[in-house]
Amino acid sequence: MANPVKHVPLYPWLQAAWEQLLQSRQVSALLLEGDRGVGSLVLAEQLARWHLCLDPTYQGACGNCQSCLLDAARGTHPDAKWLVSVEEANQLGSTAIQLGISAIRALLPFTQTRPQIARKKVVLMGPLEKLNHNASNALLKSLEEPSESLHFILFSYNPGQLLPTVKSRCLRYSICRPPRDQVADWLLLEAEKINSDRLDLEKQSKVVSADQVHWALDLVDGWPISARDLLFPRQTQAGQLQAGQAQARQARDFLHYITEITALNREEPYWLLLSDQWCAGSSEQLLIRLRLIGRCLTRMLRKTPPDRLCPFEMSRGGTVQSLFIFEKKVNQLCGRIESGHNYLNLKLQVSSLLVDWRRLVINTEC
Repeated sequence: MANPVKHVPLYPWLQAAWEQLLQSRQVSALLLEGDRGVGSLVLAEQLARWHLCLDPTYQGACGNCQSCLLDAARGTHPDAKWLVSVEEANQLGSTAIQLGISAIRALLPFTQTRPQIARKKVVLMGPLEKLNHNASNALLKSLEEPSESLHFILFSYNPGQLLPTVKSRCLRYSICRPPRDQVADWLLLEAEKINSDRLDLEKQSKVVSADQVHWALDLVDGWPISARDLLFPRQTQAGQLQAGQAQARQARDFLHYITEITALNREEPYWLLLSDQWCAGSSEQLLIRLRLIGRCLTRMLRKTPPDRLCPFEMSRGGTVQSLFIFEKKVNQLCGRIESGHNYLNLKLQVSSLLVDWRRLVINTEC
């Protein structure tokens, strides 16, 4: 007999949503709406597997029936179609069909036949905002003629970009950001699991502290999956590092970013090279570094005492007004980078911020 297909377990803050959605299992199309960082993709996949299962329970798919033993994510299940973007396919360990009008039009024969094994056929699709206008209209045609033996599980990270007619054909369920304390507890448990399971030093070298967890949550506005990806290397369902992640780990390491910021006030040659290094990386990496600076400024403006993670205070030549102006410059640059603004003088902007930092801020550990 084939081994059960492994999948990502449901996150604790999604349990209430899971229980509510099982009560609405008869709807033909479900639209999950929630930020990428809340884990709506995992909830969508769990629901899809539940609908395919021949012996489901309120805890989820059984994992042992004929239907569960077929891997829907890799295209070996005759009653399932996974249509997701490249990033979501990587998270699911999937060889899913890519989103697009040709793929959606190709669904028509699939939707018009009865299931071969499962109780219902299932289409998992998203994020829907990736669809262009023609692809959205093609999806709409499938949603307008629902079949009793077909279930659409759709998800979107930005439902405001979707066609109103698509949203009106679905049962919409919004997934909110979970309470911060619940997320912090979960992240600390995740750190302990990674540390206890590690086989070598290339995995997590030590359990992160509560302070580091709260810093990470501040930098990603409290979204749990985004904070996890910042604190830990991304892993596959089997618990092993994905190909290429080991090298990316050092560049994205949260503690490495903190070390960079604290070194700004220590080594004269070091900070002069940072603008080149920061601008050479991805926009995500640059944003995390700038947000770290912004968080340090916020702590100083609130007169929070320096600590191990933020050993800074205002210099004698600085003023509260100058810190406010500096904070505004950091926030404006972050906003322009997030909007995809193409900076011809990005390195100059970053260099200017680092100069202001050294002028206005001192490191209490120096």
